[in-house]
Amino acid sequence: MIDNHIIATIIVHLFIAIVQLMFWRKSTAQRFLSVGGSLLVLILAFKLFFKVYEGGILTMNAANWKAPFGIVFVADLFSSTLVLLTSIAGLAVSIFSCVGVGRQRILYGYFPIFHFLMMGLNGAFLTGDIFNLYVWFEVIIISSFVLMTLGGENRNWKVL
Repeated sequence: MIDNHIIATIIVHLFIAIVQLMFWRKSTAQRFLSVGGSLLVLILAFKLFFKVYEGGILTMNAANWKAPFGIVFVADLFSSTLVLLTSIAGLAVSIFSCVGVGRQRILYGYFPIFHFLMMGLNGAFLTGDIFNLYVWFEVIIISSFVLMTLGGENRNWKVL
């Protein structure tokens, strides 16, 4: 069955990350946007899961391009379960990050990069071909590397 709701969890994370970039110096607004966006993605993930559970495998060709040339998204029971579990964990991390991450790291762009990471994870779970899986892995890797080095200091090296 063809359905455009497959990419809703990807698009919402992308939209939330872009909106958070507009609130770059406002850490409180970024916190509220992050939790609200993660909650919205959780609701959409539940909707996708139950739609797949009741109706079977869902597919979508981006821009109506067929499989060899276009981006194909597929949601089966396994991938929708992974998206649901990722959304639950993402909401938990988003709530914890509101309290556990310092203001300085938030001002370096913690929450937008976090939502880009979540977007990459959902995209990797819902992709339909191996090339786009590689592309989504690149989004995941770049976001995770940025999160690892975000606001870090070089404590091991001293200039002599």
